[in-house]
Amino acid sequence: MKKYGPFKIYTPAQDTSSDELAKYINAQYISTPDGMDWYKLQATFNEKMLKVVYIDSGIITQASYDISALWPVDAFIAEIPLDRVPENFTIPLSGQEWQFDGFNIVPRIYTPEEQQRQVQAELAQKLARAATAIAPLQDAVDLNMATDEEAARLLTWKKYRVALNRVDTTRPVWPEVPA
Repeated sequence: MKKYGPFKIYTPAQDTSSDELAKYINAQYISTPDGMDWYKLQATFNEKMLKVVYIDSGIITQASYDISALWPVDAFIAEIPLDRVPENFTIPLSGQEWQFDGFNIVPRIYTPEEQQRQVQAELAQKLARAATAIAPLQDAVDLNMATDEEAARLLTWKKYRVALNRVDTTRPVWPEVPA
């Protein structure tokens, strides 16, 4: 297994092949702390193994079997043997749901603060959905244009919104969304 990083942007030294190339194309160059150039390092990776880019916390931000598809600036890269790739690990990544623990790809472990932010974001999304449903129903009631069905739906959505606001966000149990 190969691991390198963190990669940082650098300016090629004068009178080197990279410096010569930089005169003709507008490219960025990155290297490891010990000076290993990213473009030269790519040739050392096995095309049949998975490569993952991860940050200090281990969170995987990029993954590909094609090393040239990755750009690990301010991050690390590891080459993972196929037997260490979980069956449900998919490319392209659908978010930051995976971590590299130094040897294996594992499901991400969220900090309590991250978990709380996720719950707050979910609550905000549910409240926004409720507000969107309530607004036209409330308009119909305010203008004395609501049918009995609309008035009943408005009451149901308002009760749902009140229930959302009472959810214990440390251990959320979400109320059922009105039909």
